[in-house]
Amino acid sequence: MSINNPSMPDPPVHAVISAQVADVDTNVDSVNVNVDDVDTSVAGVAAQVTVVDGFHDVPTADSADNNQMRDVLGNKSDTYDGDSIFAHAHIVEDHIHKEQKVYPTLADGANLATANGDWELSAFIEIVPINTITSVFDIHEVIIEDVGTADKTYELVLYAGAGDVEVGRTRFAASATKGGVPNATMQTPIIAANSRIRAKLAIQDGGNKIAVVCLRYHTY
Repeated sequence: MSINNPSMPDPPVHAVISAQVADVDTNVDSVNVNVDDVDTSVAGVAAQVTVVDGFHDVPTADSADNNQMRDVLGNKSDTYDGDSIFAHAHIVEDHIHKEQKVYPTLADGANLATANGDWELSAFIEIVPINTITSVFDIHEVIIEDVGTADKTYELVLYAGAGDVEVGRTRFAASATKGGVPNATMQTPIIAANSRIRAKLAIQDGGNKIAVVCLRYHTY
């Protein structure tokens, strides 16, 4: 007899056991589903970790990529060819602290002659021959060693490479009353290795006058 309902007979034992086994199977299936969900979540987290970890990998030197923060920061091997923060810092570091050089060195400066006309640029005059400066470089200053006339203003233009691209322009004045000619500051872009440097020179009032110059530069 059923304890709860004396009028109803007790169910067969195997029916009770079967019902309990079915409940256990259902619970196991539910657990398996939850385990699968956890596995999926773990796999997703692992994939995201892999992606994030990839963002922290060092890019190749001088990489042109611009997709992640690492591309902007750069590689410690970046050179003047790169455009990352480190590459620009490397350029500034070399610009400030690399050893200074002059051309010509241990020799007389280059003789430049103006054209005859007032402020007329001369023909090209070579200062640095091709394949002489074998690293990339820029020019900081024009050293004025001598001039052919005093109390006149000169204008000097520098050109680089086979295409004679203008890379800098400056003026200097010869003064008989102020102790000669001051050196002229110069700022050029970074110039390709082995480039020749040629110049043109003009003078106030013309007259085919001479200036002897030397270039102060450094390499990267």
